Amino acid sequence: MPRVPQWMADAMEKFFSGSYHASRVTEIEYLAPELKYIRFEGDFSGVKTDFVAGNVIEIRVNATEFRHYTSSYFNREQGVCDILFYLHDKGPGSRWAEKLRVGDPVKLLGPGRKMSFVKYASAHVVIGDETAIGLMQSINNASKMKARPCFCFIDIQQKHNSWLEWINLEDCSYRTVNMRALEDSFRQYVEWIDNNDILPSYIAFYLSGNTATIQLFRKELIRKGYSNKQIQTYPYWAEGKIGL
Repeated sequence: MPRVPQWMADAMEKFFSGSYHASRVTEIEYLAPELKYIRFEGDFSGVKTDFVAGNVIEIRVNATEFRHYTSSYFNREQGVCDILFYLHDKGPGSRWAEKLRVGDPVKLLGPGRKMSFVKYASAHVVIGDETAIGLMQSINNASKMKARPCFCFIDIQQKHNSWLEWINLEDCSYRTVNMRALEDSFRQYVEWIDNNDILPSYIAFYLSGNTATIQLFRKELIRKGYSNKQIQTYPYWAEGKIGL
């Protein structure tokens, strides 16, 4: 639901008022000039379903547009929701996040299950770009709680390589991806499987970020013998489109 007429957006807030959760911005930190960490706090006792790592939060970012964001951390009991925003200034969501200040009120809708952590999997692999760092943190944290290994393929621009020095992927193996040499990127992944004694058939894959990258990786995974049931996909953006 990227964009709807303003009258419809207003009506939805009234009609689904029980699904919206009032919150307030309580913490802001610029982890890098283009990466903004924001903590929202509020009463989430009205959330009807348990949060599962990989779930999304929906936010109305202006009069007519909504955006989905994957929370890097969500705790219903504590009333806390953390989101990492990539400030690329290419759309209304990015511009809205840039303007947020401590104390600002925000209505959160969700969580919604666009993608969900697979509890029975023996290992987890997350694939994405800068927009998917929050997802990587969320899946990695859930993996650690289950004492399961996690591996991330990060398709990251060279100018953002410094992000890898401090992003919270503790105990997680990761590999930066050169999409023009995908086979080389898989070599470290194969070593990770061997070192952790993982059965490939019990690995859960989470593909996010750019639509074209998702399609390329999915095709490669299927070619290598993985099944469709192991692969979840959720595109965050596509070339030439504003909001997904």
